[in-house]
Amino acid sequence: MCINDYGLSGGGGGISCVTSSACVTRCTITGNSGKRGSGVLNWDASNGDADPLFADADGPDDDPDTIGDNNYRLSAGSPCIDSGSNAVLPTDTTDVDRDDVTLELLPEDLDGNHRLWDDPATPDSGEGTPPIVDRGVYEYGSIPPAPVLLAAESLKQHGSVGSFGISVTGSQAVEPR
Repeated sequence: MCINDYGLSGGGGGISCVTSSACVTRCTITGNSGKRGSGVLNWDASNGDADPLFADADGPDDDPDTIGDNNYRLSAGSPCIDSGSNAVLPTDTTDVDRDDVTLELLPEDLDGNHRLWDDPATPDSGEGTPPIVDRGVYEYGSIPPAPVLLAAESLKQHGSVGSFGISVTGSQAVEPR
């Protein structure tokens, strides 16, 4: 998670623990003025407070409160690149990539690009086997997954009658439907 200059009205910072407890790990929260409430906040050493270097956190209208035009994608040099934890990446329960596999790790970011993508210019500082996931909902420098390319060829001669076979080749195994 990356949060920049976030505060709560009525005092306190970007995290509110009124009566419960929270454990915060691998997050970047800048401009935080402290927790709010009497709850317990477990702040892990993996967290950071450096500027996440969003592409345009206040959007073209220069107003951070109109979030619809704000661009929270990461810029080059962001401390959020390759610094997340692959262990907390959720599974693809809603099958976002439409491959009928829901037990895999979430394969795409919010833009539909690869979720695990290495930025060679950034040292891996996160947890897991590379590539390490970025903090936030967008993966820096990632590209959309390649489409599955299939070719089908009829093995039946033109004009003949009866059943025929089709030979299918491609870059990914496909189950008949």
